[in-house]
Amino acid sequence: MLLPFDLQADRIGWTVIDLRTYKPAFFDELPLVGLSMEDAEQAVNALNALEIGSLSAARQRVFDDLGVAWLYKNEAARAEIGDAALNGIKTGPKPRSP
Repeated sequence: MLLPFDLQADRIGWTVIDLRTYKPAFFDELPLVGLSMEDAEQAVNALNALEIGSLSAARQRVFDDLGVAWLYKNEAARAEIGDAALNGIKTGPKPRSP
């Protein structure tokens, strides 16, 4: 996944750029331009984290709606659910007892 926000040097500091539009990003109605390097990095990291979080929540909701949420869980949970599912699957005829 490409991160949607990045830094760009401007005349008086740093600008947070929305890479989807190649225009300065805004916080409420405040353009994120002319920032110090530290402030711009914090803003970029926060905006990217929000974007990742919202995409993650949206993906989880879609998986829940489709009934395949177990595909999205972490590896340990996925393995546990997968083992439980495999234990319930009949793989063929049972051997006959003599």
